[in-house]
Amino acid sequence: MTYFKKVLIYTALIFFGIILVDFVIEVGFRRTDIQTWLSYVTHPRVWLTRLFISVGLALYNVWKFKKRAETNDKVS
Repeated sequence: MTYFKKVLIYTALIFFGIILVDFVIEVGFRRTDIQTWLSYVTHPRVWLTRLFISVGLALYNVWKFKKRAETNDKVS
């Protein structure tokens, strides 16, 4: 898989994971109304913030996997 494709897949997984965890915390534990949560989540500032966090984590994740693979190749 190419570097860009890995970053794109990891970004999507992390992004939707963040949204799922936020939903469970806000609606499940704090008993926030779903409409209130949806109005908060659909705000562009929230989407952009989560997108930047997801891209950053995905880039770090791919870099770490690549570094680990190089280390394992040197040891073998």
